[in-house]
Amino acid sequence: ILLGRVAGSCRSMDVVGGAVGEKWRQADELIRVARQRGATEAEVLVVQSSSVRVGVGERLPNRSIESQLHVRVWDESGRVGSAQSLPSGGGTDDVIGRALAALSAASGPTIPPSPRLDVPSRGMGILDPRQAGIEDEDRVQVVADALASCASVDRAAKVQEMIYEEVVQERNFATSQGVALAERSTRYRLSGAVAAPGEDVAGAGHHTIRGSI
Repeated sequence: ILLGRVAGSCRSMDVVGGAVGEKWRQADELIRVARQRGATEAEVLVVQSSSVRVGVGERLPNRSIESQLHVRVWDESGRVGSAQSLPSGGGTDDVIGRALAALSAASGPTIPPSPRLDVPSRGMGILDPRQAGIEDEDRVQVVADALASCASVDRAAKVQEMIYEEVVQERNFATSQGVALAERSTRYRLSGAVAAPGEDVAGAGHHTIRGSI
């Protein structure tokens, strides 16, 4: 049996004044560079994901940080070009350069920049306030509890994989029209693969065991 993914999401959003931080300043700087290089208008989204992952037999979680840039630029005629960096890769000039190159080759209908609107102070979800208080021991225990749960059903079952993962994602969006937004979200997932006695894991079906925020 393959234990399916279970996830909960929480988000919160700060508007303009609350969006001040390292990544937001990076977005603002990218807009300045894009306009210096010839763009009439620009939008930048900077996404940073900090992940914590624990597998079977691991006493400490593995941590990683992944960043990505998304850039859109416009010219005076309203044509738009866009580009994005690879996760944790691509320099400022590279992304802007590719967006400007896409702009030069653009044709067809145009998409106007995002206007500055009244944005509610809460995003589409919630930021889990408990995440900051989660200890590494708690994360390791989630995997241990999942293994115990499998054993309680059938001690002969073979656990091929059991992984707990949590992600804190920060999204910073800025435009040359004065829009400045920052959002942080949390996501949790427990996934695994278990073979019943005599069953081939590769041919097993999917089964969700538990979900929580």
